[in-house]
Amino acid sequence: MNYKKSLALAMVSTLTLTSSSLVFAESDLSSEMSKMVDASSTIKYGPNKGQRYVLGDDMIRESLSKFISNIKIKKISNDRLKCLPEFCIEGQGFSIGFYYKLANEKENIGVLEKFNKDSNKNEYYVFYTEESMIEPIMEILNKDESVSIDTSRNFWQLESQKTRIDTAIMISQASFARAKIAVLVGENSIADSLSAAGLAGDVDGPILLSAKDKLDENLLKELERLHVEQIAICSGDEVISSKVRDELTVKGFKIRDYAGKNRYETSNNIARSMKISGEYIICSGENFNDVPSISQYSYERKLPLLLTRYDKLPIEIDKRLKKGDKCLLVGGALTISPEVVKVLEKKGIINTRLAGKNRFDTSKVILDNLYKGTTSRLAITDKDPIIGIATAPMSVKYKKPLLIQRTNINGYAKDNMDKGHLAFIIK
Repeated sequence: MNYKKSLALAMVSTLTLTSSSLVFAESDLSSEMSKMVDASSTIKYGPNKGQRYVLGDDMIRESLSKFISNIKIKKISNDRLKCLPEFCIEGQGFSIGFYYKLANEKENIGVLEKFNKDSNKNEYYVFYTEESMIEPIMEILNKDESVSIDTSRNFWQLESQKTRIDTAIMISQASFARAKIAVLVGENSIADSLSAAGLAGDVDGPILLSAKDKLDENLLKELERLHVEQIAICSGDEVISSKVRDELTVKGFKIRDYAGKNRYETSNNIARSMKISGEYIICSGENFNDVPSISQYSYERKLPLLLTRYDKLPIEIDKRLKKGDKCLLVGGALTISPEVVKVLEKKGIINTRLAGKNRFDTSKVILDNLYKGTTSRLAITDKDPIIGIATAPMSVKYKKPLLIQRTNINGYAKDNMDKGHLAFIIK
């Protein structure tokens, strides 16, 4: 059953939790909710099933409080709707939820829940208004430049969306409240995504995906939500067309182009821009299976991820590496050949190789060597390397190192929920 159908049923049939008389008159409830917003030490908000954002600007709080105090409530009931609100504002001792109005409904609906520490029963006040509430509230909240993400919120399972673009947006929404710079990669270009995590870590931004010839509407909304000013593009014109770039420019975004003639040149362009010399990650530019596992480390440490051919260092990568540099090689001898290692050693480069029997084993080896002492995990399947790489910021923000799992990740999530693990299910 979809959300609108479940909400429609909830409008018809409600579950009464208390027989007590109403405490507030219509005008008093608006005033009471406004006072709660003013008095709470923190205000959090967000979609009911999604992430929470922490309000940071006191002037925005004042605007929110004023709007709520002016809500013209038509009627109130003590009934509780059977379905959850679409959007919530939370503070100390209360939650205010809002529902989107259905096409056949004449009223907008909200609910105030007051938490009662002295009993098992919370107080519920369902209120009805003629004017829309969610859109103007979001307009107020979106002006907050000091908002932050609440990484303490405990949600343990995420599912990929209908498209890669929307899945990357979901990851961004769970990981960032604001970001001045976003990294953009073609939605079907695994090669261009390989070095994106290090760049995203360097600018502290999300990894988002774009269609080739059309500026996706949801992508644009996410860029606007984040208050992005610059977009770092890792794909060439044949993957993200000049039409899309021009549209982004018209919308006011500054474009920073890192695309090279090939994936190796792109990885070198990114490394050069990061201005971090002496320490690198080296992965195969031909076998992508191990890259998602190390992307979190690249993001967290802001380390450039350079790409190599199986048996030969690309010229631009060879020129970049100098005597005394430290390189972390990811993948076994079937991924990066002993010949490449010999070249690195001859150049006086200090090498460490992390490798397992397969991608799953390599993922565990990375955890055992780079994340000793951590117990919680962000478990993902190996079905989609691009999404695996885009997940790197979320892994770092929530301090849950990535663990590549086989397809039975649902069972893994349920078995490990008590350990603080977060499962990301890629369909």
